[in-house]
Amino acid sequence: MLIHSIVSENDIFCINDICMPVYENIDGGFLEIENKNGTRGIKRLYSTDPYMYLDKRYMPCNKL
Repeated sequence: MLIHSIVSENDIFCINDICMPVYENIDGGFLEIENKNGTRGIKRLYSTDPYMYLDKRYMPCNKL
């Protein structure tokens, strides 16, 4: 099987609930959300638009 994806192989084939990421759709891509101590923050941005990576709203560790 061959998969062409911007999502890492470990995230696609996760077996247990501990590593199960939470995703939130946004215009132009999606965010991987991390929940620590009841605070939601951005862990990773997935997008094919390079300008989204320059947008400060989607920086890692920003709180939602």
